[in-house]
Amino acid sequence: MELLGFRNFDELLAFHCSPVLIGIKPANLISRPNGKHGEINSLLHVYNSQFRERGLISRKRCGCSRRNLLLIYNEKKLQ
Repeated sequence: MELLGFRNFDELLAFHCSPVLIGIKPANLISRPNGKHGEINSLLHVYNSQFRERGLISRKRCGCSRRNLLLIYNEKKLQ
């Protein structure tokens, strides 16, 4: 799967969401190409288990046959 020049989802996430990951921004929306059926749900489950201790949440906001929009956010800062 092509990730817009990134080798994996970790790189895509770090590039687009680093201000959220280090606490500068409350949220960021990223677009990710679709992979295999159900892949995004399992990927978000893994990331949410890692993000939980930092107060971050990742959610799929919408998707179509080609892309998914993912919201990475700190719930407390976003409120």
